[in-house]
Amino acid sequence: MRYNLRYRGRPSFKEKAGIISGTHVFSRQKLSTLSEYYVGEGQASAILIHPSNKFLFASNRINDSVTVYSVDEQTGYLRYISKTSCLGKTPRFMTFDTTGSQLIVANEDSDSIQVFNIDPNNGELVFSGQTIKTESPVCIIFKSNDAN
Repeated sequence: MRYNLRYRGRPSFKEKAGIISGTHVFSRQKLSTLSEYYVGEGQASAILIHPSNKFLFASNRINDSVTVYSVDEQTGYLRYISKTSCLGKTPRFMTFDTTGSQLIVANEDSDSIQVFNIDPNNGELVFSGQTIKTESPVCIIFKSNDAN
């Protein structure tokens, strides 16, 4: 397990199995990052909590998608919202832009970075139309504009 995300309890992320699990204030959950109708191998790669703490995003490598959950403010309970194609192959890394209004996905095996707008009301992802071609992206870092 490479990721250990802490948020109101002790959730964990088993990337090889694509499972999010944890003990929250009032609930226990074990959620697949893939649809119940998906048939085939699954392998998750990244997990992020939105800066607003309202949404959780998990990427799925072999299924080439990003799953979105809402996060209950009081309990930390996760509720499935949607699953969106990452519009590339093998989403290796994802991050938010500096404003938290976009999710940026690095698709390692299709040599592309896709930019998605995040609906601030429900967390759903909508492709922005922006694709950045680059060789085998595995990480994205923003340079600070601070002079310090």
